Amino acid sequence: MCLAPVRRSKPKAQNTVSAPTPLSTRERQDAAPSEALLSFSYESAVRLLASGENENYSPVSLYLALSLAAAGAEGETAAELLNVLGAESRTELADICKMLIQSIYQDETPSKLLLANSLWIGENESFKPDYLNLASSSFFAELYSASFGTASTNKAVSDWIFKNTGETIKPEIALPSDTAALIINTVYFFDEWLRPFKAESTYDNTFYAADGEVTAEFMRQTHFGAFDYHIGENYMRASRDFVGGSTMSFVLPDDGVDIEAFLSSPEALREAFEGGEVHTADEFNWRLPKFEIRSNFALIEPLQRMGCKSAFSPNYADFSYMLDAPVFISDIIQETFIKIDEKGVEAAAYTLIENAASAAPPSELRIVYFTLDRPFFYAIYAPDGAPLFIGICQNPTA
Repeated sequence: MCLAPVRRSKPKAQNTVSAPTPLSTRERQDAAPSEALLSFSYESAVRLLASGENENYSPVSLYLALSLAAAGAEGETAAELLNVLGAESRTELADICKMLIQSIYQDETPSKLLLANSLWIGENESFKPDYLNLASSSFFAELYSASFGTASTNKAVSDWIFKNTGETIKPEIALPSDTAALIINTVYFFDEWLRPFKAESTYDNTFYAADGEVTAEFMRQTHFGAFDYHIGENYMRASRDFVGGSTMSFVLPDDGVDIEAFLSSPEALREAFEGGEVHTADEFNWRLPKFEIRSNFALIEPLQRMGCKSAFSPNYADFSYMLDAPVFISDIIQETFIKIDEKGVEAAAYTLIENAASAAPPSELRIVYFTLDRPFFYAIYAPDGAPLFIGICQNPTA
């Protein structure tokens, strides 16, 4: 969300926010993502992954950025935002987000799961004290003042995103001079597989993309001993663990089943990632293509279809708990990155909101080949189960 910074030659930090205090190992094990976040994640994902292209989306990033906006809303605007975000009140939403940040934040070696929030305010505006206190205490948000419509502010915003996405995303920023305020969230994930693939085992194989066959690099690994996977109606799902406790799930539609069928509803997509019958293999063979995906999303229209309307109207938006000036959300964008290889996965996202003024039975020995050689879904989950990224790989070479 975009809030205009004060007009100065260089943006200036207005507060110092320490990194979130992670939960203890025991607390992290007991934590679970809120139903509000899970419902929001799958409902928004089905609206963003149906382009027919490779897509990588961060539900957590959008949820936190939109929650920072909702925390400053009143009246009908607050009601619509809270309904979409699955919370009854500003206080409940703040508690959900604080627990979410503390339960998934991780800054260890090699495991990184870093979240950052920032607020930027223009020279003629100021955030209300109660809102700033909530943004700082529950969202760990940094506050900046700067001049919107200037090259120095555009660079400062881009640099902030670059720094907080592990130097993987450096967007071209061009904020209009009438920007009133800016809200930005970033998520950065890096971790190594608990069982890395061997580079010498990687081989070329055919991937059957919707628009034709391509040759891709496939990583190969065999898991000997009991390995659980899931089979549901028209799909198979298996997961891999990271060193830091996060997991990555892969959903492969059955041969001949259109992947778009799983995007028909939030329930269908959620079933693919959470449902199915558990099966156990004695030997599980991974055949996983390496891929790298960058995505860009314009998010106002999908959120309008989810029921968020007044927040985007200059006539009806009400963010009066945030600041005195009449403002509305004029733009919401998200850019993401993911790269998967033999060692592990690196993924990042930023979300910017701009406020402008005005199954067969097992045999005796079950050997399973899980060959992801046609379009598939994937998701990365934090150790507590929060969906960090949900994506679709239509073509690993695109």
